[in-house]
This record gives sequence, structure tokens and C-alpha cells, in this order.
Amino acid sequence: ITCGRDPFGVICPPLPKMALLAVYQCATLAVAACIVSAGNAFAPSCSTPSFVSHPSRSSRSSVDTRTARPQVPRGVSLSMAGDDRTTTSDTIMEGSLVEYNSDNKQVLSVVVSPDGKKNWKVQTSSGDMKSLKPNDIKYQVMGGSGYTSKDVATFEEFSRVSLQQDDVMGGENVRAVWEMVMEEDASIPYDLETLSDLLMGESTPLAQYGARAVLNNGLESMCFKEIKPVTKKGVVVTERDLYEARPVEIVEKLRKEVESEREVEVYWEDLRDRISNGLVLEGESEEVQMSFSALERLGCQEEAEPTNAYNKGLVAPLEDERILQKARDFLKQLNRKATSESARQVLISTGIWNIHENLELKRFNIPLIFSPALLADADYLMEHPIEDVDAATRRDLSHLNSYAIDDASTKEIDDALSVEGPLEDGSGNYRLWVHIADPSRHIALDSPLDVEARKRTSSLYLPTGVVPMFPLNIAAGPLSLQEGKIACALSIGVILHADGGLDDLSPPIITPSYVNTTRLTYEQVDELLDPNATPSTDVTAQTISELRYLDYASNQRLQWRKDGGSLDGISDYNLPDMDINAQPSTDAAHPDGWEISITARTRHTASRIVTEHMLLANEALALFGQKHAIPMPYRSQSVRAVCQEDIDAVPAGPARSWFAIRTTFGTTISGNVLPHEGLGLDAYVQATSPVRRYGDLALHHQVKAFLRGEDLPFPKEEEVDDDDEPAVAVVGTVKKNKESEIIRMSQEGGKFVNRLGRNAEDYWLTEYLKRYHSQNMENPVKAIVLSADVRDRDEYQYQSKILLPDLGAIQMVKSKSRPLEIGAEIPLSVNSFGEFLL
Repeated sequence: ITCGRDPFGVICPPLPKMALLAVYQCATLAVAACIVSAGNAFAPSCSTPSFVSHPSRSSRSSVDTRTARPQVPRGVSLSMAGDDRTTTSDTIMEGSLVEYNSDNKQVLSVVVSPDGKKNWKVQTSSGDMKSLKPNDIKYQVMGGSGYTSKDVATFEEFSRVSLQQDDVMGGENVRAVWEMVMEEDASIPYDLETLSDLLMGESTPLAQYGARAVLNNGLESMCFKEIKPVTKKGVVVTERDLYEARPVEIVEKLRKEVESEREVEVYWEDLRDRISNGLVLEGESEEVQMSFSALERLGCQEEAEPTNAYNKGLVAPLEDERILQKARDFLKQLNRKATSESARQVLISTGIWNIHENLELKRFNIPLIFSPALLADADYLMEHPIEDVDAATRRDLSHLNSYAIDDASTKEIDDALSVEGPLEDGSGNYRLWVHIADPSRHIALDSPLDVEARKRTSSLYLPTGVVPMFPLNIAAGPLSLQEGKIACALSIGVILHADGGLDDLSPPIITPSYVNTTRLTYEQVDELLDPNATPSTDVTAQTISELRYLDYASNQRLQWRKDGGSLDGISDYNLPDMDINAQPSTDAAHPDGWEISITARTRHTASRIVTEHMLLANEALALFGQKHAIPMPYRSQSVRAVCQEDIDAVPAGPARSWFAIRTTFGTTISGNVLPHEGLGLDAYVQATSPVRRYGDLALHHQVKAFLRGEDLPFPKEEEVDDDDEPAVAVVGTVKKNKESEIIRMSQEGGKFVNRLGRNAEDYWLTEYLKRYHSQNMENPVKAIVLSADVRDRDEYQYQSKILLPDLGAIQMVKSKSRPLEIGAEIPLSVNSFGEFLL
């Protein structure tokens, strides 16, 4: 009828406003009659009328009015039992219906009883009880007292249906009354009773409550303004339930605002639907993409992460509060809680994050990829290498067999070993060569690739993969010691004394060089050196002979370090390393989409050969730096003195090796040459992984600049006194030494990256143990007790370190009942959280 067509599609003349009102009144009266017929309380069994939904109120469910038109039962009136209650008193008492605010919504309740001298105890339709202060009560329903909690549900339902019917009519009824008032006299206020008569055809408390809902919250709520009554101490002192008609220009302005708000709501409803059904972020607007970027900043915060191992031991940078607030506002528009956990749920549900997203990488803005500009620089470098500033002095060692011993999966080849000899000087000596990849040949200081590597500080090794310091095409290409190709290197040539130390009469040779490498895996070298094994690798007799000499030299070096007080002198057992790999999987056996594998890697002969020769090269470079006063990041470590009786008290094997580790203090990096007692060396630096660690690369630049006779790129900064003035050589004056930038880079980079890697390993180990629990609940985990400490500072009296030999993992377990025996092998159960139970 309102649109000018009858049910058969015949065009009809529009009805006058009062006729429309009559239609609306009839429909509303029928609805109210249906509600009241349930016995003055809306019951679930009552057939609730529903109506055609207006397009602007699509959120309210409805059906076609032609099939759900409510019928008015005979003899039923809108007058309710209790409508003879006093309707003129505004005094709140038991049985009054009142509204209060909760979460920005008006909640209807019935006053049950006084609560103290001033407050009232009220009950909602759901049965919830609440104490209200007089000022908490925002509205009192007409009808005085005598209402019950059942009436609350009736009034709420009638209010809902009135709004639904207003939707069906498109707000036409309120608009018609407003236009009628504007034609007559808009200057006087109208009470709710009069407006209820016009809108509902009745002015009972129930009808007035429905009319109030439509006037305040209907589609045309902008037409009338409720005049708020004046209250004192919770008592209304002026006439209430008065409305005034707003002027035409204000109504039109408010209509536009409402329409704009509806458009915004439709926009957010569509976005919420896209997020629920699989959002493609690349196809969204720039504003949506920026909002999701803000979500990532909020989602990686530490809130609500009690079991997440990704947040241990690191302090995240301060976030821009504006970005975090943008994310919170975005979540509110999505009807989500404005929390970090909620942000993570949205990012995971849309596929932007996976369920095991490494939050620390996000929190610290660790770059996982390289920018197009940096990739272009790397491609250009492959085709157009920069000038080799060391070409004139680069020594050709390509005639030597150079063995790069590493895992088969390693792509960045940092080092190789050669044996030269017997030397032509007639001494019968052999010279050991340690060749280190020379990325400084290709990466100029302060070039874009150098700046990026300095920012990253190191390649980051995670269970999910490697985040390289350089783009992989150059890291595994010209920057590495590529097999079968003449590669640039920084080579250290050393002759050993009979006791394994450096020969004082033959100082180390440190030179840029050319080398030609052959790759061998740890397993291949172990096999070639095993006299009982049949080699599967086709090598020459010279290769086997040279590998045997490298093995002999490594044993010499190990014994020399033991004699120097290294930890190996306490225990020569090598604790295994944990190799952990986590990769996406489509296998149904992995419901979370991830496969985790963990194995223990035991160090054998080949590992010792590589380790000892890398320590040898680093010692030689440190002594070279000390001799020529070259600023270097020298590493030192102190060890607590222990007697042989204490050592013998610990069972040999894993427990004794752990005991040795516990005698050490933290490593110190400084410009001072101090002993590294844990390694048994008088001087020590790290320079053998320049493709993977920027501190090593910076040291290469430093050493090569010295060899060329040029100014050092990282000079020692001048001494300053307490007033930051240039120092003067006055005996007895206390000075401060500002250390070289090369030292600061080594101090800041290594610990941070190592912590990131350890935290990631801890996280995936926990995930692995959770799966172990679900799949092997009956089978305990084998563990070896490394140490047992008594701690009284928490509820657990005993804390023990254990080794999981099958996994290569070292973990902490706690016990309330008993200390564990050091060195003992014990079974451990794992709970669903990946925690160990004794």
C-alpha cells in the first residue's frame, strides 16, 4: 500500500497520511494483542509476528507481510493486567519498570527491592540482578508500580516488534505525524501519550513504550527530539516524556547524516563478509591494506602470550601508538575486541599469518625478503663485479686442494682447508691454510647491500628456514667459495709447533688469495678417514692423505687447548646439537598444516677438523691484530677455577660436559686482548663466517685495509676524559676509551640474532613435544640428568637441567618431591602443553 501498488501489482493512488497512520496502528495493535494474549508475559511459544524487512535495516530478520500479517484475537485489548496502576507518579518503588545504561545500551529492568538507603535492586528479563544508584536510572516506564520480571520481557518484545514494524513502513508513520505537526503548530511540545495515540492508536504504558522506541530509535528518529526532564536526587521535578518537532532544515541535515552512517555500516558489513569468506588483501583499497599493516603491528605485541616462547629475553622497540590505535579502531569496526590476540585471530583467519607465525620477527621488524632495488643491485653485481682493490697482492693458491667441509644443504660456503708441504725450505714442515670467503671483494663499504647487511647483522637460522644476510644469488654465488671455480678468499697460512701451538719462528701468513674448492660433507670425511669403511666417494690418495693430516693437526690443536685450560680438559664429551626443521605440509597427518622433525647431531671427526681449524685461524688473526694494534672485536671469557675432586664427583659424559660449561662466565667483546679461557686461547676473534655474520665481514675490511696500507675503515676512536675533551698524555689521569664501531657492531648483533634463533627453537620444540604427547602418550621420553639445583624461591624446590639425547635438546624440569641424580637416565612423561612431568 505504501508504495502505491496492491498485492496484484495494480497501481493505486497513494493513501493520505492519516490513512497510513491508521494502517500502521492496526498492524501494531494486532502485534500487541498477540503478545498480550500469551498471558501478560511474552512466551517462546507465542507466534511472534514478523514483517518485510526495510532495505536500510537488513540486520533485522523478517518475512513477507502478506504471509505473516498478525491477526487480532477477539476480545483482546492492549490494556494489560495491572493497567489500573497509578500512572501519574514518578516516584520509583518496588514494581517500577526502569532503564539503565550498560555498554552504551539501555537495559530495561523491574525494581525488586531497596538496596540500602538510596539504591535499588533491579532484575532484568534474563534474571540478572543489579544494584542501581538513583543517578543510574535513566528512564522510568509509565504505569507506576506492580510490574514483575515477566512484564520486562513483554515490554522488550513489544519494543522490538514496534521497531521492526517501523522498518516495514520505512519510517513513514513517524514522518507522517511529523509533517502533520509541522502543518499545525511545531512550536509546542507533544507528550508521549498524544504521540502514542497517533502512532499506536492507544496510549497504554505498553503502547507508549513502543512509541518511545520508534521515536527515539526508528528510521525517522530525527523528526522529533525528546526533551529530557529535570531530575533532582533521582526524582523528576519537571514534566517528562515530552517531544518537540525538529525544524525541516535540521531534519534534512540529520537524514543525510543517517544515510551517510548507513552507507558506512554497509561498507563495514561488506568488509566483514569478505574477511569471513576469504579476503584477498592485494585487491583491497590502500586504506584496508594500511589497516591490516597496523593489525600486524598490534598482533605481534606480547599481550596474552603466556605460553609463547617467541617473547623470551628480548625487549621489543616501542610502537607508534597511532598505529596501534588505528589497529584497535579497525578491530572495533569489525566487531572484534581491540586486543593483540584478536588482531592475531583476524590475521590468521585471512591467511595473512599462519598459525605458527613467528611474532618476534614481526615485533622487531626483521626483514624476511630483500627489496626489488637490492635484488637488482645483486643481479647487477653478478654481471658487473666491482674492481678488485687487492688484485695486485692477491696470492694464487688455486693449485692447492681446498676442502670445503659442511652440510650438504649449506649454500653459503664460508671456509675451506688446504695442506701445503712438505715446504721447499727444507724444514719438512707443512703449512695449514684456512681459506675464508672474501665478500669484501664484491661488497663495497656503505653500498646499499653493505648497509642492508649491517642492519641485519647476521644470517638468521630458524627451524622454518634461513633469513640470509645477503640475497641468496650472490651469497651462494660470487661471495662464497664456489666449488670448481676460482674464488677470492682471505687466507691464513699457519705452521704448527710440535705441541700444537703456533710456530714462533714462522709467523702466520695473512693474504688475499685465489682458491679452487672441493666440497665434502661431514659424513663423507668421516667415511674417508675410517680405516674400516669402504669409501663411497671417489677421491685420490692425495686427498685422503691431506685429510689425515688435517685430522692429525686438529688433534694436536685440541690437545694444545686442553693444556691451556680449555673446557675440553674437563670433559671431552661433545654434547649433541639439535637439528630442528618445521615446514608447511598438506599431509592429513598434520592437521595444523605443519610438519616438525627433530634429530640430534653428534659431532664426529670431520666436525672436530673444521672446528679446530676455524679456532686456529681466528687465533692467528687475533694475534696479528694485537701485534699491529689493529682495532678488533676481541672475545674473552673467564672460567671459575675447579679442583679435580669436584670434576671427578660428576659422572663422565654429558653431565660432566655440562658441569664444564657451568664453570664459565659470559663472553666479553671489547678492544682489549684478553684470554678466552673457555677455549684455552690467549687471543681470539671471529672472522670465519663473513657471508653470514657482518661483524666478520667488517673485520675483513679492517684487516685488508691494513694490508694495503690504507686508513682503517673502523679506526680506534680517540680517548676522552670525563669532560668529553680530547685526552692528553698525563700519567695517572683516568681516561675513558670510546671503542671502535667494529666492536659495537659485534656486541650488538650477535646476541640478538642468537636469541631470536634460540627462542624459535624453543617454540618448535614445545610444539613437537605437544604432538609427541598426543601420539605417544604411553611412551616416556628418555632423558639424562645434567644438573640438579635446590631452589626455594618458588613452589618448586628442585630444578634440573636434562639432555634429551634423541633430540639433542637441553631443557629444564622441576620437581616438588625429590632431587634428581646427576648423570642418571630417567623417563619423562610429556603433558598436552609440551611440559615434562616427573
